[in-house]
Amino acid sequence: MDDAVRKIGVQGMEGVGKTTIMKHINNQLLDETCNFSDVIWVTVSETFEIKNLQRQIAKKLNLNLSDYEDELCSASEIHKILSQMKRYVLILDNLSKAFRLDEVGIPEPTRDNGCKLVLTTRLLEVCTRMNCSTVEIHGRGSTGSVYE
Repeated sequence: MDDAVRKIGVQGMEGVGKTTIMKHINNQLLDETCNFSDVIWVTVSETFEIKNLQRQIAKKLNLNLSDYEDELCSASEIHKILSQMKRYVLILDNLSKAFRLDEVGIPEPTRDNGCKLVLTTRLLEVCTRMNCSTVEIHGRGSTGSVYE
């Protein structure tokens, strides 16, 4: 992964292979333990809600949010854990709506923290609003390979 790029949006129509490609990349990243300390995969539900995304991320971090009543407190706890981690990749699969990272508790990926955010979405607008470098997946060629 290019060190200068911090947020990547993989965009394309339903069924073109976005999740399949990301599963392959996820597995490669898990095998290459020298590049990233953690790879966190979260499948985002169709009905996007901040609280649900927070719960899913918290579950991956083994963080119990049941003591926190509101999204702000949950965001603070998630942010505290993720800020302590260095060089992780957070993959959000099937994102249908853009959101502010701080609303969920996700620290902005920077060169200093070495973190990356990768999302898959059907909507180019989501990539744009999330300030991602976009990789557009168009479909499958006659060989079955995915091309840009």
